[in-house]
Amino acid sequence: MLSPTHRGNEWLSLFALNAERVPSTAKLLAHAFQSDPIITYILNSLPEQERHGYLPLYFQTLLTAAAMNKAIFTEIGDWQSCGVLLPPGCRVDNPWTLLPAGLLGIMWKVGFDGCSVSVASALL
Repeated sequence: MLSPTHRGNEWLSLFALNAERVPSTAKLLAHAFQSDPIITYILNSLPEQERHGYLPLYFQTLLTAAAMNKAIFTEIGDWQSCGVLLPPGCRVDNPWTLLPAGLLGIMWKVGFDGCSVSVASALL
């Protein structure tokens, strides 16, 4: 059986591995969701060109929060496809991880309405 200390170190190792995958995942998701109507609605305060340029940072923030909440990042085909899974009971809308992940930067860029819609959509 694992000791609590060992489990803590295991979690830190998992976070480090997942944190390494955040930039590649953010880049792929930014490309995949460029014309997504929900993302367009969430970031509607930004002109189209600016929104497309902002998407990698937007996803980087959400995925960093997911990594802090024990998300599992998978990819296949050298980042041709990827997935992000959160274990039961873990949520991205946790303020203890959203704030260090960069929520304030998103709020500054897209406004509070965009952030509230963004967090709600992450829960779906």
